[in-house]
Amino acid sequence: MAECLETTGVCKCHHPYTGDDCNDCIKGFSFDPQTSECKPVSKCQADGGEEDCNGHGMCYEDEATGQAKCRCDDGFKDDGLDLCGRCVDPMFEYPNCESARTWIVEQSVYSCDKLPTKMP
Repeated sequence: MAECLETTGVCKCHHPYTGDDCNDCIKGFSFDPQTSECKPVSKCQADGGEEDCNGHGMCYEDEATGQAKCRCDDGFKDDGLDLCGRCVDPMFEYPNCESARTWIVEQSVYSCDKLPTKMP
């Protein structure tokens, strides 16, 4: 990962590592904790990569990291791993996510307003 000069104590990092101790990754790479390596980040299809937000959002590149991020369509979420590949509402299963549960918020045809006893 690095060559450290004994006379100065400064590390000269090998590509794609950076930082004082060469334990950080340069822009366009992210640290993989399983392999302890800097690996290329995912890129949007528009930038020559493979990320398409699972067809449920708009892909953009994070300016700080160069990593593909997604603005998900209603009903879908980006959890950092599955970009727009999960439902916001846990009552629905991917890929049939709904933006709202209208069957719960619909007005009832029954009313208790005219009952002789009011319920709390």
